[in-house]
Amino acid sequence: MAIKDSQRKTIGKYEVVDVIGRGGMGVVYKAIDPAIGRYVAIKMTTGTLEDDPEMLRRFNLEAQSVGKLQHPNIVTIHDLGVEDGHPYLVMELLDGESLETVIPNRPSLSLEEKLDIIVQVCNGVEYAHQHEVIHRDLKPANIVILKDGTAKVVDFGIARVGMRKLTRPGQMVGSFEYMSPEQINGSNVDARSDIFSIGILLFQLLT
Repeated sequence: MAIKDSQRKTIGKYEVVDVIGRGGMGVVYKAIDPAIGRYVAIKMTTGTLEDDPEMLRRFNLEAQSVGKLQHPNIVTIHDLGVEDGHPYLVMELLDGESLETVIPNRPSLSLEEKLDIIVQVCNGVEYAHQHEVIHRDLKPANIVILKDGTAKVVDFGIARVGMRKLTRPGQMVGSFEYMSPEQINGSNVDARSDIFSIGILLFQLLT
């Protein structure tokens, strides 16, 4: 029998505290690492290994791509595992709100604050590109603004490492409103596609 999100008490060695988010591909839990008393966020897929092997491959790629990135503007990955057939990622728990929430609820952001957010996103994405990681889904929901003003890029779930891809020819992956024309057409994309998406983010912030 499948375990409901709210009924999970543990995931691996981690003690579940609460459910903090749900999406199309998974659930995000707030949990604590009992060994060191650190609060973490755990992203667990709703599908199991048997249900969708492609999801596992994509999930593992997220851990692989983000796990090697150590930058103040990119979410930190701590651990990876499988629980009851569901793969999960353990990452730093971010105390903030997504840019998707900030834009409509904080119209008083100054031009300087808006540009600072974009510069931080550029710094994180540039670092990822230097390590051959392309995000491919940069949008307000995937940028978290911490209480101290730090911007963190999250959710590299459809990223690619180097020249390896998981998308099939002609398959479109990402968020349509923020995609480059090449990505919409299903073409191979490089760092310029992320730059295009950041340009749309900037335009949205300014307008």
